[in-house]
Amino acid sequence: MYVYLTGAKERTNEHTVYIAPAAITAAGDCPADWKDLEGHPKQFAVKFINGRASVEKELGEWMIKNGQAQRTSIIRQPGKALLGSLASALRGA
Repeated sequence: MYVYLTGAKERTNEHTVYIAPAAITAAGDCPADWKDLEGHPKQFAVKFINGRASVEKELGEWMIKNGQAQRTSIIRQPGKALLGSLASALRGA
């Protein structure tokens, strides 16, 4: 799956985020491949290129749930008031 950076500043070129999800995930909720053979949390380097990275589904869902990434490339969704103002401005009202 693809995940996207949450901020605009890091969206240019390459940006690497280092995470160790097993370090803060309950043992029962943690996939086995997030730990090494001794049971210690693995560290993952997630490389974003132009704000987008390809990761395994479980890792991507964890990143989204914990605020490390987002599901879409949209930086901010404007509220209804802003959209109404914009529409009025375009109509010349």
